[in-house]
Amino acid sequence: SMAWFYEWQNLNQEGASKFSQAAKTIRAKSVSEMSNHSKRILARLLYWWSNFEEVLDNMAQSNELLADSMVLLQSIDTSEGLDVRQDKARLLMAMGGRSRRKGFFEEARERQNQGLSLFRAFEDEWGKAFALRKLGETAWYLGEYDEAKEWLKEGLAVSQSLNALSPTAASLYWLALVAASQGELEYAEQLVREGIPLHKELNHQAGIAIGFGNLGTILTLQGRFVMANSLLLESIDIYHQLDNQFLFLRNKYSFVRAQIHLGNYSIGL
Repeated sequence: SMAWFYEWQNLNQEGASKFSQAAKTIRAKSVSEMSNHSKRILARLLYWWSNFEEVLDNMAQSNELLADSMVLLQSIDTSEGLDVRQDKARLLMAMGGRSRRKGFFEEARERQNQGLSLFRAFEDEWGKAFALRKLGETAWYLGEYDEAKEWLKEGLAVSQSLNALSPTAASLYWLALVAASQGELEYAEQLVREGIPLHKELNHQAGIAIGFGNLGTILTLQGRFVMANSLLLESIDIYHQLDNQFLFLRNKYSFVRAQIHLGNYSIGL
């Protein structure tokens, strides 16, 4: 779809503009005048517009758009045979992500569990893999590493069964973070090295940069600062090309730590 194209190409400003224009065209009518089909189309446009605004760090607008999208879905008369479970699941996952970003991890987990249940009921394997990974991520943030590992392994298995390269790589990256958190640094390195070629095959630059950054961080923990520095610099270079400051900041601590250990104090500071 057009939304995936803009997201994949990191064209977030362009995506926000296109989807806001489309949504405003449909919003010219009042909700009471809309058909159920039009409500679902508008809800989907608002959902994608919200995703682009989140990446652009316009969080207030992003959250408002998600809330408006959910109101629209809840107003749809499903007795006419229109199934909106998949749409609601996507919204719940997005809301869970916003909750986690604000530090409300239990709220995030509740929404992610609700989203997973809907994906399962709808038999959406791609959605299920995504929800399983997000539940694993949330468990990792809470320090529940064994639970995180179980969610992530299940999500990885589903992604691999779909031959979904990018979700498979993402699950491998997160399993690596869990392993590193449990002191299994060699295993963590192995997992990241398995994920990077998948993103390279897709030429997914953000995914490659995340992989390089994660591997650089793990090598820093192993004390292999020269190799870590090289990978972190490659990662940062890609982020600059993509103009993605959010992802750049994820690697900043590891980069600074590597510089200090290499004696590059002015750069590190």
